[in-house]
Formats: sequence, structure tokens, C-alpha cells
Amino acid sequence: MNTGMPPGPIVGELNSVGIPAKIVKGSVEIQKKVTILKEGEVFEGDLGLMLSKIGINPIVTGLRLCGTIEDGTRFEPATLDIDYEQFEADLISFGAGAFNLACNISWFTPQTTPTLISKASGEALALALEAAITTADTMPHLVGRANRSAMGIAGSLSADALDEELSQLLGAAASAAASAAVAAPSTDAAPAEAEEEEEEEDEGGFEGLGSLFG
Repeated sequence: MNTGMPPGPIVGELNSVGIPAKIVKGSVEIQKKVTILKEGEVFEGDLGLMLSKIGINPIVTGLRLCGTIEDGTRFEPATLDIDYEQFEADLISFGAGAFNLACNISWFTPQTTPTLISKASGEALALALEAAITTADTMPHLVGRANRSAMGIAGSLSADALDEELSQLLGAAASAAASAAVAAPSTDAAPAEAEEEEEEEDEGGFEGLGSLFG
């Protein structure tokens, strides 16, 4: 293949990128057909420059869609240009909305049944506790509530009206509450004491420096 180019550095440049070339009758000629680039491969730098010099330029082929018509309806390119990431996000959002709606109207499906049963169980437990209905599930809650009410009533009575067991229980509860109340201020006081000690140490250090200078 005669490139029509005059002799010069182009011969060495073509050979350096794998294109066999030499000077024949005063012009640069490619000696044989070679495949230096396969379909889909990316090229850059010297190879692209050499291909351009011998008249081989990359082109992009494709179809620019200006619109389509189906059953008398014309679709614009913007309508057909689908953002797949946004489409996926919309599907997830629509699915969540449908699930919430189905749960709100108590629509039983394989997906909503576990949630609806859990919701019904919680509401049934709350109703049973409000009505003081004794079951294996409500008994611990009812006993605890009754115990708290009894302790509250006992706390409002005079000490003479209480038996020894109630007095001990009330005393233990009062001691625990007092300990919790005292623990909070003591933890706050510790940093203040530490700061005072640091200030005293700093003052002592400055006095020591003063004595050095008379």
C-alpha cells in the first residue's frame, strides 16, 4: 500500500507501532496487511497518530432516535431515554408504598401477613392489659403493675400501719433512690476537685520560678 508520503521519519514511526513500512520509489509504502487493533480495543498516543496519518480515522456509528410512532402515538426521545437507576429507585419506592397501604387496610398477602399478625398481637396485649385480663402473657405485666401500685399506697401510710416485710421493702427502695440521687452530684464534683488541684500546682510552679529570679 503506497501511502503517498515522502521519505522521512514517518517510516520509523510506522514500524514502531507495528506497521511494516519502507521507502519504495521515493514514497513510503506499507509492506503487508497487518492487524494492529482489534474491534473494541482502545488505542491512544502514537498508534492513533500514525493511523490518522495514513488516513485511518475512528468513527462512531449509530442511530440517533428522533422519535417513534406506535398506534398513532408519537413518543419523544426524552420519553424513550430511560434512566435505569431512577427507574429502579421508583420501583422500590412504589413497592414500599404498596406495602404500607396494604398493611393500613389490613390486606393479607404472604408479604403483609407477618407484619399484620405482629401488629394485632401488640394491640391485643395492650387491650388485655387495659382490661386486666389474665393470661400467660399479661400476668407478668399485671403483677408488676399491681406491685408498683401496692408500694405506692404503702408509701403513703404511716409506719405503724406497715408490717415488717413492707417496711423492709420500702426502706430498700428508699435507700436505692437516695444512692442514685447522691451518685450523680458526686461524679460531677470529682472533675471540679481535680481542676482545683491543678490550679494549686500551677500556682506553686510560678512561685518556684519567682524564687529563682529573686
